[in-house]
Amino acid sequence: MKLIVLVVVLAIFGCEAKKKISFKNGQLDIEALKPENKQLGCPQNFFTALSGSLASPNFPYSYTSGINCNYRIFVSSSNYNRISLNINSILLPDDGKILIYDGIDEDSALIYTVNSSMNSGAFRLPSVKSATGGTPNIWSASNAMYISFVGGTLINNLINYGFNATYTAYAGITQSYSSNSTGLLNSPNYPFNYPNNYDRIYTIITPNNGTNQFPRLQLRITDFVTENNYDYLRIVDGSWIGGELIASYTGNPTTPIVVNSSSNAISLYFHSDEAVNYRGFSLFWLTI
Repeated sequence: MKLIVLVVVLAIFGCEAKKKISFKNGQLDIEALKPENKQLGCPQNFFTALSGSLASPNFPYSYTSGINCNYRIFVSSSNYNRISLNINSILLPDDGKILIYDGIDEDSALIYTVNSSMNSGAFRLPSVKSATGGTPNIWSASNAMYISFVGGTLINNLINYGFNATYTAYAGITQSYSSNSTGLLNSPNYPFNYPNNYDRIYTIITPNNGTNQFPRLQLRITDFVTENNYDYLRIVDGSWIGGELIASYTGNPTTPIVVNSSSNAISLYFHSDEAVNYRGFSLFWLTI
């Protein structure tokens, strides 16, 4: 099977109101990707450079109580299509939180939630590649990351609440591509254990059936066993892994599992961490 990196943006971009992707002079209109913040007083919220920093309003001082801000990172370089986000410092009230999505809006996969319990620095959750000194290094599988900051209610005027973070774009995950109308897909080494520290994207796009129609896809997962919460399979509608999440599986769910796409393409992202591995998964697909 030929290995390629396929970055096709077929999603709908937006924030509170969905906005379709648009072009200027044949090029992607980057301005159309800017998120619409819910309140005035939010800082810069759209980032396209290969690295950068973002923060809560007025950082390192407190933000306005109750403020909500959204941030989007979108790296269009074909050589850098994965993002690492590092939260350098954070202090949130009990009802404050940060939601981090792998993609361009809240329809993408939610990969990490930060709340006041993180202030202790004691945590280890799925999608965190590493944690040193209480600061998570959070990785996307796509070239986009959407961050929703909910400030919550500030109750102590003597404390400076807020956060700051830095991001860096890296080379993307190896991707396998198939245009077959049916096929079999197994995790590496199946039925033996998959390797540690493994990341792979699989994209399936059905061909035209001869009547100018593109059939949808159905996945049938016949076996699934992974380390619960830390090794997982994410299934996304469309040919871009940052698109709309259909389902995500970890541990030992009851099989068989049937998953249908709403388009003629589907993408899967399989991730394993640095320890504990099992036999993984086996599935086949067909057109419907």
